[in-house]
Amino acid sequence: MNVDDFVGREAEARTLLANAQRGHSTLLVAPAGMGKTALIEFIMPLLAADGNLIETSRVGPGFASFLRDLFTGLHAYMLIPQQTDDVTDDWKQWGKQFSTNDAKAAELCRLIGESSNIIITIDDASGVTPTSRPWLIKLVESAAVIAAVDASALSKKGSKRFWKLFDELALGPLNKHHSADLLDKLIDK
Repeated sequence: MNVDDFVGREAEARTLLANAQRGHSTLLVAPAGMGKTALIEFIMPLLAADGNLIETSRVGPGFASFLRDLFTGLHAYMLIPQQTDDVTDDWKQWGKQFSTNDAKAAELCRLIGESSNIIITIDDASGVTPTSRPWLIKLVESAAVIAAVDASALSKKGSKRFWKLFDELALGPLNKHHSADLLDKLIDK
């Protein structure tokens, strides 16, 4: 796989990879339908080659599902103390040690901070809340985070300082030439 294989987004793919390799976090900003998810999915194998990749779907209401994604990613790299081969049972047993999502988040952030070369992708970070923000700040401080977000989320009350922790990469629409090349490539598949 080559970074230049993503038609029309080669420069953006290179930037995401370079930032992750340097341990920098990147915010991928665009409206729905511009290819944020496709770009993240495309570079995930390349990111995995550079570090311990933890894939998460979204941050927002239901912070527990994001925490479970983090746990599952750490479990895949054998980074959960006393883990077994059963991630579902380990999640249940591990979760019993912590009475709140904040306590779970603190422990996951600690484990990520003690590990090296962690890269976290967040497919949709638009739902960041005031209660999840402190934990996400800790993640950005200890791992390379690539987060996709709709531009409207950047202006949510109290979130501007958080978003400034990221290098921002805006996606615009593809030009007609790139759109035609992408369509040809999809048809050839």
